[in-house]
Amino acid sequence: MLTDLLQMAGVESFQQLVSKALSLVIMVGALGLQVPQILVCYRSKSVAGLSATSLYSTVCIPLTFSLYSFMAGNPLEIWAENLFTLTQNIILVILYWTYAKPKVSASSKMIVCAVFGAIVAICLGLPEEYRYLIPLTGVPFLVMARIPQLYTNFVNGSTGTLSPIPLFLVTGGAAARIFTTITSVGYDWSVIGTYMLSSTLAFTTLLQIIYYKYVAERGGRSSSSSSGGSQPTRRSPRLKKR
Repeated sequence: MLTDLLQMAGVESFQQLVSKALSLVIMVGALGLQVPQILVCYRSKSVAGLSATSLYSTVCIPLTFSLYSFMAGNPLEIWAENLFTLTQNIILVILYWTYAKPKVSASSKMIVCAVFGAIVAICLGLPEEYRYLIPLTGVPFLVMARIPQLYTNFVNGSTGTLSPIPLFLVTGGAAARIFTTITSVGYDWSVIGTYMLSSTLAFTTLLQIIYYKYVAERGGRSSSSSSGGSQPTRRSPRLKKR
């Protein structure tokens, strides 16, 4: 029965079947990865708590991965989510340019667009023997995407409008992609290492949201309520005369 199931799915082993199932789940999840964050920014007409550097970097990461996977001839099922994520991240950048205070200058927007274009041109023009370097460019972008956001959250003592759902999906999706990459294309360490770093940094940011929105906030409420109920009792003037 298992053999028939594997043949129907077009795979040779149970491991590959699990990999295909995970890839499908990841792609479906990626369709709405940044939708909660997009809706929060659009409805509130605010991008408070979001870092421009982080947003720009989150465009570069799926952009380079998509270009590398396409040129390497990797199966679409193991990198299609990068196309979905790229589209949503571009929408977030547009929302940031719309609602940021102070406004983002036209020259800054042109520079960002020029950088994106240069990345595409460099990746497409890179000789085949050096293409393995393309996924590694995601490492500094990952650091630029997460570290400024982590620092902004720490300085503000708050995560602002940052949504936990995309971070949860990135954490789980990147971890699952390590398995699917090994199963589908082998031990491509430039890709696997990037996914490991992505999962770790996203999980750290998720922990910040949990701390600032639930742990620290509840601690502040309990301390304020306890201080409000411990005011010293005033003695009556009659008791002083006695």
